[in-house]
Amino acid sequence: MLLVYFYSGKSDPYVLVSFQGQEQKTDVIKDELNPEWNKEFEYDLNGKELSAQETLLIKVKDWEKVTANRLLGSASVPLSNLVRSKNNSLDTEVDLVDGEQRATPAKLKISLTYEPPPSVKGEAGGGGAEGDELEEEEEYTGEPGNQGLKRQGVDKRERHYQIRIKVFEARQLAGGNICPVVRVSVADQDNDTKIKKCTNNPAYNENFSFNFHAAPMDLFDEVVSFEVFDSRKYRSDSLLGYFELDIYSIYDMPGHSIVRKWMLLSNPQDKGGDEEEAGKGKSAKGVRGTAQGGSPAGYLKASVLVLGPGDKPPPLSKLAGEDDSDDIEANLLRPTGVGLQEAVFTLKVYRAEDLPQMDTALLQGVKKFFNMQKDDEKLVDPYILFQFCGKENRTSVKYKTDCPEFKETIRVPFMFPSMCQRVKFQIFDWDRLTDDDCIGTTFLSLHSISGQGDEGFLPIFGPCWLNFYGSPREFSDLPDEYDDLNVGKGEGVAYRGRLLLELESKLGEEIDKELEVMKGPELIRVQPYLSRSKYKLFACFYEASMVFDVDGPVEFEVSIGNYGNMMDESMAPSNTPPSNAVYDGSNYYYLPWSSEKPCVCVESYWENIAFRLEPLNALLRIIDRVKSKVAEVTYMLATNAPEVDRASSLFSLLDQLIADCSDGLPNMKGKANKLDAKRRRERRHELRSIVQEATELKEKATNVEEALSDVNGFLHRLQDLAEEPQNSLPDVIIWMISGSTRIAYHRIPAYHVMFSPKEEACVSGKKALDIADHPELPAIVRVELWFGLEQYQSNWTAREQSEGEFGVLAETYENEVKIGFWTKKALTRPGFSNASGELPLQKESFQAPEGWKFEGDWFIAPEMRSDL
Repeated sequence: MLLVYFYSGKSDPYVLVSFQGQEQKTDVIKDELNPEWNKEFEYDLNGKELSAQETLLIKVKDWEKVTANRLLGSASVPLSNLVRSKNNSLDTEVDLVDGEQRATPAKLKISLTYEPPPSVKGEAGGGGAEGDELEEEEEYTGEPGNQGLKRQGVDKRERHYQIRIKVFEARQLAGGNICPVVRVSVADQDNDTKIKKCTNNPAYNENFSFNFHAAPMDLFDEVVSFEVFDSRKYRSDSLLGYFELDIYSIYDMPGHSIVRKWMLLSNPQDKGGDEEEAGKGKSAKGVRGTAQGGSPAGYLKASVLVLGPGDKPPPLSKLAGEDDSDDIEANLLRPTGVGLQEAVFTLKVYRAEDLPQMDTALLQGVKKFFNMQKDDEKLVDPYILFQFCGKENRTSVKYKTDCPEFKETIRVPFMFPSMCQRVKFQIFDWDRLTDDDCIGTTFLSLHSISGQGDEGFLPIFGPCWLNFYGSPREFSDLPDEYDDLNVGKGEGVAYRGRLLLELESKLGEEIDKELEVMKGPELIRVQPYLSRSKYKLFACFYEASMVFDVDGPVEFEVSIGNYGNMMDESMAPSNTPPSNAVYDGSNYYYLPWSSEKPCVCVESYWENIAFRLEPLNALLRIIDRVKSKVAEVTYMLATNAPEVDRASSLFSLLDQLIADCSDGLPNMKGKANKLDAKRRRERRHELRSIVQEATELKEKATNVEEALSDVNGFLHRLQDLAEEPQNSLPDVIIWMISGSTRIAYHRIPAYHVMFSPKEEACVSGKKALDIADHPELPAIVRVELWFGLEQYQSNWTAREQSEGEFGVLAETYENEVKIGFWTKKALTRPGFSNASGELPLQKESFQAPEGWKFEGDWFIAPEMRSDL
């Protein structure tokens, strides 16, 4: 090897050579800009042929004694020319690029030699074609990662062939505000998919068939081409990305097909170079793409099947069904020269809080008796697991604490752009003897924490709290029957804690340490995100009907986070008084609240993120208005309303949309981070774009139905904007409880009931569920909720519009036992207590708060009696 540099200065270079995951390196040559290594490396192919789609990855680094070794340049060397060379050897000079994939003046000379396995050598020296209809062809290899087959001869006789193609979906398409359509071309035939409005991740699921009557030698040299266009453009730059594969490569595969494969699309800016090269001589067969150094432009998932005489197609389930076991990285077809960039996720884990008990308390009493346990020890040993695209890393374990301070940075490598759509965070409880238990799982969508288009940015998040949900928090020594909820399968029914973290990603970065402890300045920087404000959550229950037939009184618990959890002794409970359900004489039970409606209040402390949630609510109000207007126009089209009325309704819709988007979103001050600033700019730019396009549509629209389709595209773009990944406020959860049994729940995002002095930042009340979609409901509750800062609570307590006056009741339960008759003798609980009988509550012990007084005397509420 000979490395030539045109820089001045000093360097201690060495080379890392990687092939099929095996890495070898040269010696370090000190203080030399033009080093010669003359080092040989061997890689065992284990008796398999070398695929033409394989690449050799080379990195040249500057050795440092103290700091991290610096990347001087890298290159991806395709081995296709080596495979096709007659003498199985190749001398080449490679241009190096830096960590940002920019060209450098450095070059690397390498010499490659390939020794085919004995079976291939024997075939190469064997006899010729059989019969007059066979023609000798060059050696040919198939799909990347699969052993190629040698093409000894191809039939010249014309036959019937059918090529079946299914286009599933595309992901990570380049550009912003695009309406992608896929053109599938085989030889001189082509078909287009349907247009998908305003998305970078369209789903198609469309089938195409192409019939040919041709000789194999002619057909197999034709190309299957996938081109993704932006249907909104009619210029030369409408092509977003493309992928090409010759038919013989597909026919060479098992079953003459490629099934549910992801294809790495090439950047269209590089296509012209390919075509020029192809015009100079015979193009290489196999997967085609850009020249070396080309850039990826997204992914497309498809199945391609080539059927010849006597061929049987694979089962339909294999071709059409979605397989949960699909390995995205293993199923990726990559054009020659188009490489993915190495990147690193850096996750800073600061602290967690509100974690539930996970270990049994069986031995805790004994430890306390012998003074072997500290008072602040909790029954959970948490650690954090971070996963992305098959790679993972974890923090250290923090023992005996439900509010651990991790203060650690972990790093995970990945390839950019990545096919994976979300990052995964899990909190585990470490166990010494058994498998670790999952406390909770949450995901972050890459779409919501990164940007696309001209102002795109790499995934970034925080510092911000991330909430976890799963099974109910109450600990049991028995196995958790809802443990699947903790690992992310299904919607969590209860709050399980939260985590303060920060995530960033960088291209071309090396991982020196996978885990390291944070230093002082990093911890100081996150302090502003720990401040809290006092919030109030009010709930007034108006009625509960269609109540499930349960034994015992029914009550409703209202909580946010762990505040209000009536089964956690460390928290003040927030629940309605237990009440027996009454049969309505026909079909259902109801709770007899009549003229006195139970109200509950939950006090909690959270960070003030109104600067995030008020713009979100303003967007949701715009979306609701657009949906209402769209439904009105759709109804007119369905009922064949007069054209004048339809046009008038459409123009009213466009006027409303233009006015709403022109007003912009509330711009509030707060402890914003980098993602907040980027999403604010993204929303501002997108709203201006919608105003401009809606104005043009209003001026040029001639067909109501076509214009409505464009409006639906605007609506989809608004819905994409109405996603807030950094919503650190936990959801409000209402539980229906009987005794100590949780029966049913409903989750409500806190921002849906959050109060703001600005009317446009408040979401109006709405029906949460449609009864027709849930025929077996435990109960239907009509409830009014209010959530906001304590300074605004008068908006609830002193509001003019209400259905009655607020009152506070003192409540105690008189206990008796039945021994043939009711008596207070032989009671195992206090004479007067709370509903559970655990807390004595004598009537004379009640005292009215300062400035309050009780009205009247104690009275009996028969509907609240219960038999235990």
